[in-house]
Amino acid sequence: MARPHRLPKIPHSKQLLRMAAAVAVVVTTGCATQSQNLGKPGETAKAVRLQLEGALGRVQSQPTWSDAADNAAPRPNFASDSISVAWQGDAAVFLNEVARQRFLKFTVTGPQPRMPIYIYVNATQTAYLDLLRDVDKQFGQRANVVLGDGYMELRYR
Repeated sequence: MARPHRLPKIPHSKQLLRMAAAVAVVVTTGCATQSQNLGKPGETAKAVRLQLEGALGRVQSQPTWSDAADNAAPRPNFASDSISVAWQGDAAVFLNEVARQRFLKFTVTGPQPRMPIYIYVNATQTAYLDLLRDVDKQFGQRANVVLGDGYMELRYR
């Protein structure tokens, strides 16, 4: 019976040297291929500048918001009988603006300290008194709107 042919044994140090040489060849080849792709510094800067100019041109050509969307919404006119308004915030600020446009004196009365009462109003073509009723309902048991001859009062309980 024939014995299988065996490779001669190589000492471990020679195997390590061969492995190190192979790794060195691979590493230096990778570095050499990377440096071939680089151009001259002036060419690279020019290419980057062209890419940036192209990107800026694309951004500047994008549509922008219309002027109408950029401007603030007009203030509601509380002096008319039919009111359209959207408001979220402190009721005292809202009622003060309503009273000012109606030429009424506005006061806030009641126990101190007064916590702000936040309201939400989204009215379209609503009558003035209906708007005040809606605000008053949002106060619950915390306050009332009192409308008198020449004055408006936010009366905390």
